[in-house]
Amino acid sequence: MSQGRILLVDGDPLEAQCFCDVLRKSDYEVVTLPDGDGALDTLSTEDWTVAVLDLKVRDGEALLEEAVTLAPPRPVVVLLETVGEAAAALERGAWGYLLRPLDPDLARLVVSRVYRWVRVKTELEHSVREQEELRKQVHRLRALNRVSHAIGHAFELNTILEHSTAVLLDVIEREVAVVLLLNPTTSHLYVATARGVPKERVRFHQPFPLHDSIAGRVVIEGRMEVGHGVPAEPYLDPEICAEVKNYVLVPLCVTEGITWDSDRERGTKLAVVGALGIFSHRDEPCTPEDLALLSTIGNQLGVAVTRAQYAADLRQANVQLEAANAELRHLDIMRGQFIQNVAHELRTPLALVRGYIELLAQGVLDEEQRKHAITVARERIVALTKLVEAITTLQDIKAEPLEKAPLAPQHLLQTACRRVQQRARAQGITLTCTSCEDLPMIQGDFVRLTEALHQLLDNACKFSDPGSMVYAWAEASPDRQSVVFYVRDEGIGIPEEEQNRIFERFYQVDGSAARRYGGTGLGLALAKEIVEAHAGQITVKSRVGEGSTFAIMLPAFSG
Repeated sequence: MSQGRILLVDGDPLEAQCFCDVLRKSDYEVVTLPDGDGALDTLSTEDWTVAVLDLKVRDGEALLEEAVTLAPPRPVVVLLETVGEAAAALERGAWGYLLRPLDPDLARLVVSRVYRWVRVKTELEHSVREQEELRKQVHRLRALNRVSHAIGHAFELNTILEHSTAVLLDVIEREVAVVLLLNPTTSHLYVATARGVPKERVRFHQPFPLHDSIAGRVVIEGRMEVGHGVPAEPYLDPEICAEVKNYVLVPLCVTEGITWDSDRERGTKLAVVGALGIFSHRDEPCTPEDLALLSTIGNQLGVAVTRAQYAADLRQANVQLEAANAELRHLDIMRGQFIQNVAHELRTPLALVRGYIELLAQGVLDEEQRKHAITVARERIVALTKLVEAITTLQDIKAEPLEKAPLAPQHLLQTACRRVQQRARAQGITLTCTSCEDLPMIQGDFVRLTEALHQLLDNACKFSDPGSMVYAWAEASPDRQSVVFYVRDEGIGIPEEEQNRIFERFYQVDGSAARRYGGTGLGLALAKEIVEAHAGQITVKSRVGEGSTFAIMLPAFSG
């Protein structure tokens, strides 16, 4: 087995032959050349253990200079005439020298020693490379561990992304890292985190379509992309893009399920939730190990993003559930109050009707008293009928179709006012009803809209004191695209914090006030649902002790 390959460049054929015989006895493979012509190509293209060079041959000096500059440098032993030439040769890169006339034993010893030096040097370099690679591998594993720890212990997604990008740039020695996330609703990308670049040069949280960038292509195709230079990416300042020499973009993937192909081969279904971009100002591309690290961390960040999205969805669902539960509790309270008020409204007139009927049955009343009893019973029965109708109307208004037709606002308002005029006079309240003459027509259900206005007028009378005024009027909006009906009273008013709730079903500002003034809290809810069924709006302005102004806005009829 050959110990090594020796290239001998010697212009003396006898000396070369002698040298060959000595080295071959020591199991070296020797190739001889008479001069430097072609020796450099031979030296650079083949694997040689040692080159023995006669500096006196043609191109010998140039061959020594070239040999030590090769990568890796070739070890050269020079043949010299005198010791005085040795220092200069060693300074120029020679590993050793031999003097003429050649001493065979010394020649074998020098070549053998240089060979051992080469072998030790090669082993040391290999060991250094292995140690460096091991150091880098440990560094990568620590980076993975740090990212995994951040994902496992940090709950804020921004914290995870910022920590992970900082670790990445430190490990792979790049300058810029950007994390882009996919909005699943709009299918747009946006920058969530950027490191290594001034924040004012990154378009944070500005959505852009997938097809407008390399990052979008990576998300669509679900695979890594490596390139040199980068076109204008929509999320980075153009000057930043111009400075980029090479880039890597990896998808942020998360396993969505298991798939099976036609041959029953098991596969993994992946979902892409974003992209991780690494941009460098240097010419050196990322190593395969760096790319593997980026891919692994991309998958880890995909899990972190998905977990954060699930957590956000869960928090939102919990908020909505709590709001729904609170609303249910509130509705339950209002329903209880409503039942109490309805029971009171039913019990009082029913007790009165029952009492009069019993008196009539006993025959103890005279003619005048009988007439009064019948009149009161009839009034109470009418009131009970209206109460039941209000309840059923609330239930049926969205189920039954509206009988819409073109309507004159003046006629609608006058009809509603006539229905409440008798009550107003009975309470000593002055009701005025006016409207502009040139009002646009509206389209709607006459019975329903009259009921809505009647509820507002009835409500105004109910909470007004004797001697006060109730005003009702209608006017067109400035653009004549709608008609507005107003009802204003001088009653007790409504607290500001209650004004957003008075139109809710079963709601009453004060249950005790309901008993004082009467009613079940259905009138305004009924009016609101009728108005909204006509694509209208109902609003209120009020101050406690100064009265209230209700407004119903309905679209003008354009047919």
